[in-house]
Order: sequence, then structure tokens, then C-alpha cells
Amino acid sequence: MSTSTISSITSPTSTLTPSPSPFPPLLPLLFPHFLSFLRYIFSVLLILPRNTIKLITYLSHSTIIPPLTYILAPLISFLSILYSITLETPYTFIIWLLEALFPLYVFCGVACITGSLIGLGGRIFCLSMVKSVSEEARKEGKGFYEETMKSPELDPDERSAKRRRVERQSRLGVKFEIDDDDEYW
Repeated sequence: MSTSTISSITSPTSTLTPSPSPFPPLLPLLFPHFLSFLRYIFSVLLILPRNTIKLITYLSHSTIIPPLTYILAPLISFLSILYSITLETPYTFIIWLLEALFPLYVFCGVACITGSLIGLGGRIFCLSMVKSVSEEARKEGKGFYEETMKSPELDPDERSAKRRRVERQSRLGVKFEIDDDDEYW
């Protein structure tokens, strides 16, 4: 009895039974209806141009069209003038304007792209120069005042420049790499 209990505990169940879905799958049910709908639309699209041409040909040979054109002439004239004023003229003007301004658009686009590439190149160049200069100064171990051989106490311009840098650092929260000597203040 103990061996059967152990074997039933240690043997894992490898198959999971999926729970039945309350809804039947919709694709197999709707697919035939969808195909018949597409077949109907396709047949209508094939028949419609042929029947339209037949209808126009029939009406042009009939006696109904000439009296209708005389009766509807004011409405047709009004609609053609309205179409010309509201749709055709603005459309042709916009097309003419876009064709006239296209070279300017291309010029400004090329100028913007070129300017951004030159600016990006200049930025990369400046960053590499600043990095190389800061690495050289770090390797030499010289401070700002040792390089210029000026005394920090005797130069008021340097004190005001230092004060402005410290104010910018405190205002912007940025530490500048130009000089790291805090014993001056």
C-alpha cells in the first residue's frame, strides 16, 4: 500500500486537459458567408460598368434626354459655376502654388539637413577637443593659475570671472572643468 502511494505521488501528469470554451470558434462559421459576400461584390463590380455604358447609350438615343436638358439647364449651369468656384479654382490655385514653391521647399529642406549635419559634426569636433584638452591638463597636473603664472590675489578680473563661474554653477547645478581649486574662495 505504501509503494502505490509513493508511485502515485511521484508520477507527474504530463497531459493538461483544456477547458471547453463557452463560445464556438467564429472563423469556420463566418468564412463561407464572407466568401459569398466577396463573390457577390466582385460580380456587381464586373456587371456595373457594362450596364452603366448600356444605360448611357440607351438614354442618348432616346427622346427623354433633350427635353430634360432644356428643363434642367439653369440647374446644370448653376451647379457647374458653383463647382468651378468652390472646388476647381481653389484646387488649381493650390496646385499652381505648390508647383511654384516646390524649389523653395527643396532648398530649405536641403539647407536644414545640411545645417544639422554640419552642426552635429562641429559638436562632435568640439567635444573631442574639450576632452583631449581636459585629459592633457589632468596629465600635467597644472592648475589654471600655474599655467598663466598669475597670482590669484592680485588679479581682480580673475576673481570676478571665478565668481561668475561659481554663480553659474550654483544656478545651473553644473560643475565646470576649467578649474577645480576651491581654496581661492
